[in-house]
Amino acid sequence: MLNYLSIFLLMAYTSTNAQNTQVIIDFTDPNKTPSWEVFSDGVMGGVSESVFTTEPEGVGVFSGHVSTDNNGGFAGVRCPMKVNLSAKKKFILHLTGDKKSYQFRIKHKSSDPHAFVYAFETKGYAEKIVVDIDKFIPRYRGRDLDLPAFSHSFIEEICFLIGNKVDEDYKLQIHKINIE
Repeated sequence: MLNYLSIFLLMAYTSTNAQNTQVIIDFTDPNKTPSWEVFSDGVMGGVSESVFTTEPEGVGVFSGHVSTDNNGGFAGVRCPMKVNLSAKKKFILHLTGDKKSYQFRIKHKSSDPHAFVYAFETKGYAEKIVVDIDKFIPRYRGRDLDLPAFSHSFIEEICFLIGNKVDEDYKLQIHKINIE
């Protein structure tokens, strides 16, 4: 009897959890691979370089070289997309990193000057990073802002950024992004 109850509860939890999960980026699904735009410190005179490519096995790759020359030191890739966050509490990032620090950024409106930022370190192997929406910090040009926590019901942009104040090569592989 106990085994049947355990199985029933596990099935109910799995079903409920699966219904609450929404895939917003999946490079194996052409309908879930919107366009991405790279940017770097070149807008301020820096010389960092970055590219974004997709690999046939279904991975988006953000890679390049960050240079601190000419007061530079950052590179990023952003994806405009309208995502409804109603009843969602977290992002699930499925990544393979290179043991470097990155930022995952969201914007309520793509025209907002500031973003909401979550900094994370990669481990050098495929991993799942869970980001609670209330953990994002409002930031503009590297400075934390005295603004309320993210509380909007939708976003119009996601972004990955590297800017560790050192010259370095980097490679971040993005497998999938979910919201729950």
